[in-house]
Amino acid sequence: MSFPYVFVGTPNDTFHTTENAPWIRITRIPGDEFDSADDGRIIEYPRLQIDFWIAKEKLPELGKLESMIYQIMHNANFERYYVEHAEDPDTPTLTMVQGNYEGFIPEEE
Repeated sequence: MSFPYVFVGTPNDTFHTTENAPWIRITRIPGDEFDSADDGRIIEYPRLQIDFWIAKEKLPELGKLESMIYQIMHNANFERYYVEHAEDPDTPTLTMVQGNYEGFIPEEE
């Protein structure tokens, strides 16, 4: 498997084909989770959703791609708290994997 395309946001509809898979989409999950002390933030918990699409004939490689994404996020102090695998309703020849991650960023003084 070659390294997949990576997008911040959704690629245009003409890109969404089995021939272009796998590809990855990264989006922020809205929210403002943090811990505070003395009216100041001490830790922020940013959240990201990382989706990827893989052609069904490449499903044996799904675990490798999912592990690669997980390890990169783990190394950046993000942990996955949700994962889902499903057939893409618009392109049934693709499987979509959704992973939601939460980070841990201490505030610097």
